[in-house]
Amino acid sequence: TLSSLPDSLLLQIVVWLPPRDRVGVARVCKRWHRLVRDRFLWRHVDLSSCR
Repeated sequence: TLSSLPDSLLLQIVVWLPPRDRVGVARVCKRWHRLVRDRFLWRHVDLSSCR
């Protein structure tokens, strides 16, 4: 199950999601919310075209 995966592996999965979906998965549970706030996920995201 996903709950048995280490955070480092989940981050490697979430990094492939578009930014909008990353924000969406943050609503799943506290653990996912914490993971999505990790700086690693947002290091190379270009938000200049977003409103």
